[in-house]
Amino acid sequence: MHQTYVEDQGDGTLYFKYEWESTTGDKADLGNCLVGEKVDYQGGNPFCAPSPPWASGQCKDNPYTKSHPATVGLMGDIHTPGSFTTPYQVASITATQVYQYHCGPDCCMGVGEYITLLDIGSIWRTVTEGEGDVWRYSIIKSGAYAEILPLP
Repeated sequence: MHQTYVEDQGDGTLYFKYEWESTTGDKADLGNCLVGEKVDYQGGNPFCAPSPPWASGQCKDNPYTKSHPATVGLMGDIHTPGSFTTPYQVASITATQVYQYHCGPDCCMGVGEYITLLDIGSIWRTVTEGEGDVWRYSIIKSGAYAEILPLP
């Protein structure tokens, strides 16, 4: 598995594309396999973004997992900023992400039974205050960066 594309889509959104092959060269041989992501957030389950500066109720399963049939050979991964509320305050969210796979007859086993394909490492989201009460949201993943400046 490898990253084939990254784009700052504006408005604090990062988009990534990943592709993989079968070791045999035939994706049909991956018919009993799933490929997906696992994102671990600091904190409990569910993980809820701190409010403010994020609007309340922005919660995800922790860890967050999502899988697709491996025969597809590619997947997109979009990171949106969520919505914000005032009064803004300095805050950060750090998560770790891996892409993983599982092969087996039922192909629906638990997260712990997946094998890591690609360890992305940390995803950092921050809200910071600059000069003149100007607030910024930023995200960094795999060396890619997006921001909202100023926050509305």
